[in-house]
Amino acid sequence: MDKKQKRHNDLLSLVNTKERISIKELAGIYGVSELTIRRDIQVLEQQGVVQNIRGIVFANEPDRENKIYNLNSAGSKNFSTKNVIGLYAAKLIENDDIVIIDNGTTTERLAAHFPEDINATVLCYNINILNHLYMKPNISLIFGGGYFHPQTLMFESKESLELIRRTRAKKVFVSAAGVHNTLGVTCTSTYELESKREILKASMEKILLVDSSKFGQIHKNFICEFSMFDRIITDNKLPAEWKKTIEEAGKFIIEKDKASIGMLQRVYRIGFNRAARIMDQLSEAGVVGPEEGTKPRKVLMSLEEFEEYLETNG
Repeated sequence: MDKKQKRHNDLLSLVNTKERISIKELAGIYGVSELTIRRDIQVLEQQGVVQNIRGIVFANEPDRENKIYNLNSAGSKNFSTKNVIGLYAAKLIENDDIVIIDNGTTTERLAAHFPEDINATVLCYNINILNHLYMKPNISLIFGGGYFHPQTLMFESKESLELIRRTRAKKVFVSAAGVHNTLGVTCTSTYELESKREILKASMEKILLVDSSKFGQIHKNFICEFSMFDRIITDNKLPAEWKKTIEEAGKFIIEKDKASIGMLQRVYRIGFNRAARIMDQLSEAGVVGPEEGTKPRKVLMSLEEFEEYLETNG
């Protein structure tokens, strides 16, 4: 066995032990350049034993995700939080909306609270979501069938993907297993990927439903950039680093007595979508007023009032 082959075997063993590890860490461990490690990882990717997602290397064990992830057990975790998220999301649905509801335990709670006084068309491919909706006379249902995955209660097939591609929706509600600021939005099961990516392409407004435990988490299957979503619905237990950005932005806007998305982009070096979401969150908190065309939003709180709000809503 030559030196390179031995390093490949050692790399695979280490990745399997760690579950995930960065290219930078691997280069340090083996005392070689990051470029060398990237080449090694490319060889292992071609063999189908690892995945490299933006510099983070994951063990590729197809059966493992099915052993670990089970929708019934996942649904019992943070149930009350997911229920509130689903209830809030249901209030966004308007009369005659065409809606796509993704597979997941949080999106299932949206289906459970789907309004009964609003006419809508819904595309879904999860049996629990279907069970919540099929008896409601105000809903026109489109169901994507195919191969049934008992671990997640999801159906998927080429025909289902084609059905999604032929559909155009006003809103899509998407679930995820991980949300990371730089590595994006990820899921556990490989077979979910195509459906999630296609429903995002098919919809005008993209809404992510995740509880706060998903923030900072990384899974091997990359869905999309975090910035792709127009709206994120979560709970108030966000990790400290996410809260800190929002709090700093609020204080900065109050001190400057000026609220514009462009200003947030420049000061915090973030993209438009993320800056717009922060502004929306500050608006919901009453820190700034509603949009007024191209004008900056009005600042409605003093610094003392904002600090009191933070203390109360922690």
